[in-house]
Amino acid sequence: MYFKVTYSAIYNWKGSGTEREQNDPSIMDSFCHLIIAQEATTEAIWMVLVDQGEDTGVPATNCMQHIACPNA
Repeated sequence: MYFKVTYSAIYNWKGSGTEREQNDPSIMDSFCHLIIAQEATTEAIWMVLVDQGEDTGVPATNCMQHIACPNA
């Protein structure tokens, strides 16, 4: 498989952080590396999330609905 990366960035979202983080809507308490790529032969779209390690908020796997559909 060969992929063309169409988007790559650190993505922030409002997870279930500390009480202070939850009380302040301006604090995005979770983040991961978000990569969106298109497979070359099938043109399938892939979304890859890479957790950034300790103390980066809620794991990306626990917040897929917020990451994939942030305005839903």
